[in-house]
Amino acid sequence: MPKLKFETHQNILDAIPHPKPALKFVPSWYKNLKKEFQCPVSEVSKVPTIKQCLPVRDFITSGYIIPAWCDMHFKKDSKGRMQAVNMKTPKDYNNMYNIGFDGHGIQQVEGTPLEALCDGDKLIKLHNPWMIHTPRGYSCFLMSPFYETSDITILPAVVDTDRHVTQVNFPCVMPSDEAFVKKGDPLVQVIPFKRDSWTSEIGAMDLKKVNSDTVSFLTEIKSIYTTKLWKRKYYR
Repeated sequence: MPKLKFETHQNILDAIPHPKPALKFVPSWYKNLKKEFQCPVSEVSKVPTIKQCLPVRDFITSGYIIPAWCDMHFKKDSKGRMQAVNMKTPKDYNNMYNIGFDGHGIQQVEGTPLEALCDGDKLIKLHNPWMIHTPRGYSCFLMSPFYETSDITILPAVVDTDRHVTQVNFPCVMPSDEAFVKKGDPLVQVIPFKRDSWTSEIGAMDLKKVNSDTVSFLTEIKSIYTTKLWKRKYYR
């Protein structure tokens, strides 16, 4: 089984929350959600909720979560310019341990869809204290946990973490004028994958097979995807 390694400076290893499998950060709304509800047009029928959608569950529990390593507070003025930034870290920690923030000038995203999301003078870049290492041939998809609510959004990206030799920092945007992130909150989802080369093909479907599969799929009460097609994924 391939191994993904998170490493940070030994002086802060025990002082900041550690990355863990995403399964350890399942949102409370998901845990509390009912699996089904009463069909409004039939007293005997139950309708499944999103909790029974295995593709959603797979996405929520895929990979690993890097929690926020400190409390963060960002505030913009009426023109979208960064007015106040408060990251609760000891003095000089940014330079010593790569804990802090930086900025990309707004000019770097002019003419892109990101321009409307960072209408001030800079795009926030969070300095990540963790180095991410994967075996040769493996990369990582980095993003905000989609099914979590947060005041900031990490810009999604793919990084070849088998070759990247320094910390991967996280540019992010603020949907509103003020953002709070609490130490330990799920901040970045890291999903490793094996790189490969692909080709694509366009063609007509086999209608006989599709019809047969559809009948098979719809004539059982339980989803065939759940009982026969789905494969469990492991992240430890």
